[in-house]
Amino acid sequence: MVFDADISARVTAERAEVNANTKFGTFYNATGFTQRTHDGKSLYFTAEMIEKTGPETYVLTNATVTSCLNAIPTWSFHSKKTTIKIHDRASLSGADFRLRDLPVVYVPFGSLPIAERGHKSGFLIPTTGSSTQKGRTISIPYYQTLGPSADIVLRGDIFTARALGLGYEFRVKTDEQSSLRLGGLIVKDQLFGYNGANQGGSSFYAYGGQYLPHGFVAVADANITSSLTFRQVFSQDYEEIVNPEERSTFYVNRNFNGYSFDLLGQARTTTIQVGSLSTFTPAINIRQLPQVEFSSHGRTGRNPVMGGIDGRQECGGVEFKLWIAAPQKFRLWVSFRREAAIDELLAIRRPGRHAHVPTGRPAPAAGV
Repeated sequence: MVFDADISARVTAERAEVNANTKFGTFYNATGFTQRTHDGKSLYFTAEMIEKTGPETYVLTNATVTSCLNAIPTWSFHSKKTTIKIHDRASLSGADFRLRDLPVVYVPFGSLPIAERGHKSGFLIPTTGSSTQKGRTISIPYYQTLGPSADIVLRGDIFTARALGLGYEFRVKTDEQSSLRLGGLIVKDQLFGYNGANQGGSSFYAYGGQYLPHGFVAVADANITSSLTFRQVFSQDYEEIVNPEERSTFYVNRNFNGYSFDLLGQARTTTIQVGSLSTFTPAINIRQLPQVEFSSHGRTGRNPVMGGIDGRQECGGVEFKLWIAAPQKFRLWVSFRREAAIDELLAIRRPGRHAHVPTGRPAPAAGV
């Protein structure tokens, strides 16, 4: 028997009992498909029994759900009970996720979006792994839509040997060319009977670019971690584990009529450690305070003339540098730049210290 509810759903069964008036009924040893999803694929199912309980609702018993047409699907969900609501989602209970018909993950409850729009809130497929330091790691993510151009993923992490963690990532697209992504991880250590050193902590990152009015462009790239030991134990990125340096950068730029305006803020932390790898004892922290730079460039005549004002906060003071440079070209392969600069160092006012320390150092320089 073949039953077509509409052009978006069909059920084929060996035997069926259908109410001709309500068009509700029960199908035995059935197969079928339903609403095309946002990525252009259909959702296919087989079941021992299918009950049509509403105009757009089907309940499947001992069912297999997939979007693959292969004889052995690349991926599939096998469930004791599956409820399909056309144009919305397929809800599973007592299911297992399979690759090439091989059970991989048990899913007590699950949901597959089959709506035409691309975003749908719900739990994502859990992941698992293991390590000698953290034991078995189980991550359970939840995806939440926040409108047509924003979403957030919340993730619970269980480290069976020692800790619990909470991860998050927020994404937003403010316009066609601009976007922002920020997230982090918080870990509570010394749980489940673990009595070693407390290496828990938190991390935060932000990446984004925004086109502003009047031709300005702002870019941010920030990484902040509570400690290097936290990164080495709980980070899942190899570069973060082995790299002792951490950088955060904020940059604003505008180019106009041969001139350029640049504003740069940067912070860098380098951690040097001593001791054995088991203790992770920090010894020295080297920090470069945020540096702010303003520069503008102009061209006059045949040879370009450039000038600018640089400023930075470092060593307990604020340093300003006013410079002007004129590149000179003698031959096709020889050129040099004549540059003159004046530096001024202002000490920050502190109790018992001078508030203003002028250094007025003219520093002409030339190089090939």
